[in-house]
Amino acid sequence: MVVTGNPIRKDILNAEIDEKKRDSILIMGGSLGARSINTSAVEALKICKQKGLDLKVIHLTGVNDVNWVEKAYEDAGIHAKVYAFMDDMVSLYRQACLIICRTGGITLSELSAVKLPAIMVPFPKAADDHQRKNAEYVASHGGGWIILDNELTPDRLALEIGLRIKDREGLKKTSINMEKLFLGDAADIIAGEIIRV
Repeated sequence: MVVTGNPIRKDILNAEIDEKKRDSILIMGGSLGARSINTSAVEALKICKQKGLDLKVIHLTGVNDVNWVEKAYEDAGIHAKVYAFMDDMVSLYRQACLIICRTGGITLSELSAVKLPAIMVPFPKAADDHQRKNAEYVASHGGGWIILDNELTPDRLALEIGLRIKDREGLKKTSINMEKLFLGDAADIIAGEIIRV
């Protein structure tokens, strides 16, 4: 048996990141979006704004929620770029200093490549609860923080965002820890094993 980790796209693996240009929170729930993350994030960012924390937001909602999420941010006066889906993830990773996301293997591999700290919300119905296990592994190595889906509320998320975004040194340390995890690139290893067989 060979343990390889996950293959990730070369543009992400080779992305040049300028920490000084990372000033946004990135929110995403996977390719189809995540309703629990979308609803809690919008309300949490309203709470943050009410408390004087005016944040730049990039939110990938999935197709079903894009319209109402965009309107909610607009109505609240929150500076947000809202997309249903994005092919050019590198451009978003370059802007983000913190991400709120699910914890699939590919997502976490990409985050380790671009050294992006994460507030992790594991998908509760993932097979064998593997997303929770993924999140626990990353958190145990100092790469992010976990909020379980059944504990995800606007108040809880707003508290977590506030704690993390105000602690720039802590974010920097978590970014370094995420990079040290290096959960991919496995493409060359997998190709080598195929050729060897």
